[in-house]
Parts: sequence; structure tokens; C-alpha cells
Amino acid sequence: MIILLFIILICLVFILSVGALLSLPFKKRRKIILIGLRLLFLIILVVAFFQPSFTITQLDESNKILPILIDVSESMDHFNSDSLYKSMVSRIDALRENTNEDTYEPAYFLFGDSLRKRLNHLPMHFKDQSSVLPSFESHLTLLSSKKLVLLSDGNWINSQSAYDQFLNRECYYLPLTKKDTKGFLHVTAPSEQQSILGKEKPALSCAIQGFTTQSDSVVLTIRNSQTGSFSKSIQIDRGYFNRETSIPLTFSLPGKRLYEVTASLKEDSLTSTCYSYYSRLPSVRRALIYSDHYSLDRRFLQLALKRDSNWHYAFAKKSIDTSVKSDILIFFTWDNYAQRLLNSYPNSGVLFFGCIPSDKSFSVSLSQYSLKASPEIRYSLAYNQLIELPPLTHIISSKQFPLKSRKDLLFIDTSDNNGKNMLPLLTEGYVAKRFALALAARGIWRWDFNASEASGQESAPYFSDLLISKMVTNIERNQNNHFSAIPIHSPITTIDSIRLQMSIPPLFQNEVTTAISLTVINHGGDSIEQSTIEGPFSHTYLYNIQPCEVGTYHYRAILSNRHSSKEWSDTLRIVKDNSELRIHTQNVLSLKEIALPINVFDSVALLEVLQLGPDDHKAETVTSQIQLQRSWLMLWILLCMLSIEWLLRKIWRFD
Repeated sequence: MIILLFIILICLVFILSVGALLSLPFKKRRKIILIGLRLLFLIILVVAFFQPSFTITQLDESNKILPILIDVSESMDHFNSDSLYKSMVSRIDALRENTNEDTYEPAYFLFGDSLRKRLNHLPMHFKDQSSVLPSFESHLTLLSSKKLVLLSDGNWINSQSAYDQFLNRECYYLPLTKKDTKGFLHVTAPSEQQSILGKEKPALSCAIQGFTTQSDSVVLTIRNSQTGSFSKSIQIDRGYFNRETSIPLTFSLPGKRLYEVTASLKEDSLTSTCYSYYSRLPSVRRALIYSDHYSLDRRFLQLALKRDSNWHYAFAKKSIDTSVKSDILIFFTWDNYAQRLLNSYPNSGVLFFGCIPSDKSFSVSLSQYSLKASPEIRYSLAYNQLIELPPLTHIISSKQFPLKSRKDLLFIDTSDNNGKNMLPLLTEGYVAKRFALALAARGIWRWDFNASEASGQESAPYFSDLLISKMVTNIERNQNNHFSAIPIHSPITTIDSIRLQMSIPPLFQNEVTTAISLTVINHGGDSIEQSTIEGPFSHTYLYNIQPCEVGTYHYRAILSNRHSSKEWSDTLRIVKDNSELRIHTQNVLSLKEIALPINVFDSVALLEVLQLGPDDHKAETVTSQIQLQRSWLMLWILLCMLSIEWLLRKIWRFD
């Protein structure tokens, strides 16, 4: 009924409008223009009301197109790629002209940093910074193709899953011939933190890779902002080289050092820079144990500490003597004396073994449960044996777990593996502004005892070994009074973001007033990054800086809160990415997984690829549907038409 009323209303409006315009004493041509505007206005109103759809059917010719994918990354310039491409185009054109058979229509696509169609009027350059095997989703021609040809070295940076889209197609690749290689230089060193214990002499391990056209020497320059710089020279022969070297470092004081390693080839004017990070820790670790009664748990922990000569332990007495040094406090009992002991050693790590510093904790006896773990624990040797070990005697639980910023490493599921009732077993977090571990169970000695009995070996993976490794991490974090901001990935190139890992001392951890002020300036003194990061922070914080141009940059990070402040400053060198230059062979193994080799100068084989298959001669139809919907564009058209009519009436003086 509404539709019928709308149609009647539109017809009445049109009839009345036409009658009113025809009655005006003006030229016929002007009346026709205004009537046409009114008619078009009403038609758009009808379209907006009904929102009609149209079906279009057309022939699909996509099955007659042969996509040819050309890798235009920088490494392709090491081969005769441009010459091979031109030969391929001329051979394909000649074969298509000289045959009576129906052939595919070649369509050329470029890929590297991105996928795009080849424009014939533009020159082709092999300049892309990376080679990424493209996804066909954005191109209907590639998505519907049955055959394709690859001109690539096969050194792609994406994963094996990208190969799947080639598996249901008939694919071919062109073997490449090598030409002169450009010189390059690349140096790497461990980017993760290297811990040095006691009087151990540190050494920096470097790997140098490159290519030079003549015999030369690589000069390694190692720089540290606190101790200065020194150099080492390594002789290399012409051609490709891959050398490893170890460089002794000289620093004895506890703390952290960031080393910048720069390799240079004088004759080829090539340089490469990377960074390595070292932290010196005391060799002897001292544990102070407090327990108001003897237990097998305590006994087995003592045996575990004795297995490592770096550990010394002592028992706390009722009279607190702070002259006894302690790197970690181990509590088997929590009472008023334990609280005073905790307050007397503000720089020590903490382990709560079978107790929780809470008045509201209670003990739970469980006969059956399943053990769960975080990924870092799940894949350890000790955890694999825990699954088979007997249940613990008592689980300590608390409605308000005392550790802040807690992270459960081990926990037990008491609800038949459905994950609804989880009790923490081994947890890390913070207590009294220091890093702490809480082992919320008694009877842990059974796990060590049964592991030894089951294996019959003294070197069996004990749970106590896993616990002690966590205690070492605990000590390192609490003894770390140094603030640092170091790059965790190097070399840093123009296509990478700069990832700074900031190590936060315990005094500044989990403090709401803590903030980090970061400034990065270029060689000319212009600021490229200036930001303030609000806390609170845990023991580390990761900050990303946007990619920068090639050059040397100075950065400064200031960590501060209401108590004090610390500063870290250093320089960073940004280099051009040379990963493509380091490629000197065609990755035939990857190419053979998805394609077959084809010689562009073999006319018979190339013609077989170009010929249409029996099914490709059939012209299939593709149906698409277009619906006209109400939109802002339609409203603007209506308003524009009303404005045009009003303007014409004013000009022609109809009103």
C-alpha cells in the first residue's frame, strides 16, 4: 500500500510540475530544460526509495591470460635479469605471431616490496629493498590463473605458507645466469645480553661476511662510551668471505656495557655496524635461608645449592645480623621475624618456599590434579618429568596473592582439565619493591627424589635446577642498579624500526611516578624523537622508534621518579639494508617446490607453455550484480539539481 501511494504521489508531483512550467510565457527550450531537471530529480527519488539492483553477465577471458611474475628486488641485479626479461618478451611475441595455435595473452607483474602490474611505458629497475612472494588475493587475474611464469632468484623473506597458492597451478621458473657481484660487508654479534660472572674474562664474538674484488683487510672497531675504542685488523682474500673472530674485552667492574662494532673495507669504502650488550655479575651467589623447623624441602634445596660451586648459603638466626651478605632471601616460614628480615635486606632477591607472606593464606590437600605451565617452563627438561611425578602434599592458597605484577609460571588445575579452578604453584612478581618468587607448595622434595630414582643418574633434570635458574634471574634483576637503553636488534637499517630495550632498576619498578624522557637527535643536531613515557614499569620496557635515514644519531634516556633519576646516552648508526646484496645464488630449491624450470630459448618448450589447454577455449560467463543504494552522493546530487533549477529560474526571471 505504501509503495502504491508513493508512486501516485510522484506521478501527481510530476504532472503538476509540468503543467505549471508549460503555462509560463517563455521559450520552449527553457521549459524543456526545467522539465528535464524535474524529471531527473523525481527519478533519483524513485531510485533512492526502491534501491533497485541490476545483473550484468559478461564473458570471462581471465583463463586466457598467462601471468608472468618478475622479481624486481635488488638482488636480481646480480644476475642477467634485465637481459633475460627482454629476451623472454621478444621470444614470446615471436612465437605467438608465428603459430596458428591459440595462445595465452601474457600479463606482466612486478613484485618485491609490493605487487603491481608492469607498465610498458616505464623503464624497469631492480631496486626494491626486499623480495616478498606476493599474495594473489588483490589481483583477480592472478587468482584465477591456471598457469604462471616466475622470473626470480627465489630468495623470498616470507614463510613457507606463502607457497600454498602456487600448488594448484601449473608454474614455471626461468633459471638465472650469474654476472659480476657487487661488493658488500656485513658484521653481526650477539644482540641478546651476555652475562659475565665474577673474574671471567669476556670476549666479543663477531661474524664477518662480504665480497670484495681484491685482497684487503677488514678493520673491526669496537667502541664503548665509557671505555673508548680499539681496533683489530683481519686479512681476507678476494671474492666471498665468511670469517668469525673473538675479541677480548677489558672491563672488571659490575655493570653494563654496550659495544658498537664497526667493520670497514678500506679499498671498497664499505662499512657495517652492529651492537652487543654485556653485563658483569658477581661470581658468588649468597643465599640466606630462614626456617623455624627442619624439613625435607629445606634439605633437598641445600643439596641443590651444593651442586653448583657458585652458591654459598647460611641460616638466619633470631638475632638479625645485617653484616651477613645475601643476594637472595629464602623463606620456609613466614612470621614477624621473617618480616623484619625482609626489611633488613632491601637489595636482596626473595624466594618464598612453601609459604606466602599473607595472614589469609591456607593449606589445601589434593589427591588429584593436573599440572599446567607457561610456555617458558613447558618446554624445559624438568617440566617433562614433572608430569609423571606424584602429587604434592600441600598447596598454599590465598584469596589475595601478595605478589604484585604477578606472572604464574606453574599452576595446577583442580577441575578435570577444564581450566576453571586454577591454583598458582610457582609465581614471579614483586614484593617490597623487589623481584620475588613464590613456590606455593610443600613436599617439593618428592619431585627431586623421584626424578633421581626414575633416571638412576645424578645428572637427571631436577625441578630444583629449574627453580635455581629462576633464583639466578631473581638475583640479577635485584642487583641491577643500572639503567640502560640498548638496541636489541642490529645492524639497524633504514627499513627497520629502532627497538630500544630499557632495563629498569628495582628502585624505579612498579612506581606510578616513574617516567622515561627520551630524546633522539641526528648528526646535524635536529631532534627526530622527543617523548615522555609514563610508568609504572616492570624490570624491562621496550620502545620502538620509527625507521630513520642513513646516518649517526645520538640518543639520551632519563629515568626519574620522586626519589631519584638515572641517565643513559649513546650513539646509533643507521645503515642501508644490504640483505639483498648478500644474495649471490638463485635459490633453486625453493623454486623447485612450486615450479618447473623452463629455458626461454627452447622454442618447443616455451610454445607448450603458451598454448591454450582444451578447457581454456571455452568461454565462461561471469555474472555480477550492482545495486543502487541510498548514499550521501545521491543526496548531494539532489541538492545540486535543486540549486541549478533555482539559479536558472533567477537568471531567466521565471519567478
